[in-house]
Amino acid sequence: MYSSQNLIINGSQVNCETDINLNTGWNLMGYLSSSTSQIEDQFSYVIEDVIIIKDDLGNVYWPFYGINSIGTLNPGKGYQIKV
Repeated sequence: MYSSQNLIINGSQVNCETDINLNTGWNLMGYLSSSTSQIEDQFSYVIEDVIIIKDDLGNVYWPFYGINSIGTLNPGKGYQIKV
């Protein structure tokens, strides 16, 4: 673009209680909630299947090795998840 423009997006917020199915291998997931949450709490129901979760800053949640440099999931952020 050669000049400033406005981008208007209309829609409604997605229900944060929606189940997200994860496929074997790598998945991309946007965090839908409007508030932060501990990563362990959000993935407790599938923790035995999670190999690693990465954010866009290079932080990881790697339960097998007890590594959690992500800490909290943040609204509007995306995460890569390997199951």
